[in-house]
Amino acid sequence: MENSEKDISSLLVALLKSTNSVVESYHNAAKNVHNEPLRVFFSKAAEKHEQFVATLKSELNNRGEDATAGTTLSSDNDRFWNDFAAIIVERNEAGILKNCAKAERKSIQAYDELIQKNGMPAEFLPVLKKQRDLSQQQLDEVNNLERKYASD
Repeated sequence: MENSEKDISSLLVALLKSTNSVVESYHNAAKNVHNEPLRVFFSKAAEKHEQFVATLKSELNNRGEDATAGTTLSSDNDRFWNDFAAIIVERNEAGILKNCAKAERKSIQAYDELIQKNGMPAEFLPVLKKQRDLSQQQLDEVNNLERKYASD
């Protein structure tokens, strides 16, 4: 495998880890809120990103790479804080949304890095761009909700 292919595979693995972290953040958020509309929002967001994970795993498998990547250490720490904050600050929705936004931003950065990398197969690039755009829309929704719950 040439260096460019290795670089792309490395970036795909990093994106998979980041996207898994987003999934875990949303699942954790759904678990830690009493607000039913927010719980539903977080659950749907997790499902959307689980579809992204499946697509990324498929692409990695097609490249002969290990698609069993977990989450990143920093996201594990973020989820710990999310659990802690939810317990200590009585299910602080704004704080939980802030952590979800942070995970979403990291994922978008990983998409941007991969999309800008030369050598990405032309047939997979539109898939990445669509996932990135959907992640941006999700981030916008999270930011709007964060502002709403911060002012409550």
